[in-house]
Amino acid sequence: MKKVLWVALALALIVFLSACSTSVMIETNVEGAEVSINYRPVGTTPVTIELSNAFWEEYYVDITKEGFRPIHATLKKEVKVGPVIGGLLGLGIPWLYVWGPSPYQFFVLEPLD
Repeated sequence: MKKVLWVALALALIVFLSACSTSVMIETNVEGAEVSINYRPVGTTPVTIELSNAFWEEYYVDITKEGFRPIHATLKKEVKVGPVIGGLLGLGIPWLYVWGPSPYQFFVLEPLD
C-alpha cells in the first residue's frame, strides 16, 4: 500500500511540476517580425518562449515589422489539463495553474497602405 501511495504522489508531483508553465510558439504570416511580451523583447518570429500558467498572469504581445501594421494583442489562454488532474487528486496548489497561454499563437501582419 505504501508503494502505491508513493507512486501516486510521484505522479501527482510530475503532473504539477510539468504544468506550471507552457512552451508557447508565436508565429506570423511573415517571418522575422519582432516580438515583445509584456513590453520585453523575446525574439523574432517564429519564436518559442516559456510562460507561466498561473491564472493571474496576463500576457500582452507586441509584434512589429517594417512595412506592416503593428499588432498589439493579448495572448489566447486555455484550460490546462495537468493542474486540473493534480487538483482532483487533492493537491490544492495546482488549481492556481489551470488557466495558461495556448501553446500556439498565430498572428497576421497586414501591409501598410
